[in-house]
Amino acid sequence: MTVMKNKTIRTFCTASFVVAMIALVFSCKKATQVSIEEFEITQEIFTIRSTSASITGTYSYDGKIEGIVIYVADNELFSHAKAFEAVLDGKDYSVEITDLKVATTYHYYYSIDYGSSNPYKTEIRTFSTKSESPTVSTLGERSLSNIAYLIYCKAESEGGQEVTERGICWNTYGNPTLEDETL
Repeated sequence: MTVMKNKTIRTFCTASFVVAMIALVFSCKKATQVSIEEFEITQEIFTIRSTSASITGTYSYDGKIEGIVIYVADNELFSHAKAFEAVLDGKDYSVEITDLKVATTYHYYYSIDYGSSNPYKTEIRTFSTKSESPTVSTLGERSLSNIAYLIYCKAESEGGQEVTERGICWNTYGNPTLEDETL
């Protein structure tokens, strides 16, 4: 009688182990292995502004892509990186990158979601935002004589650029430029 109980228990344990192994095999997701030769950004068009950038492009890959995220940071370590999800349309993508600093170099890479647990990451690339034109406002002006004029000005913004010289451009015949007389 003791032998029968052990045999019954052993049969039950073996059957449970086999069922558990079959369930484990069927529930595991096959990892997708992607090489750099299989995925490629074939076209990348930037529109860069002072505080934002737009990227449109195309990619080549024969498999299914579930999403593309572009990670952007102002440092090579990608600390405090921002993630921007691309809109996919067939093999075309587009993304708007916002809240950037004026006249700053950014590092970015594409993270491609193939539905596996490890997304594919492209090499790191860079772009720089544009600087803005400095802005100056005239606070007041006054003629002192027929050969002297007084102008009160204020620099409102340096436009993200390093200001190397300050002054006033002037001429006696039209709109002054940097090639005219300066003070």
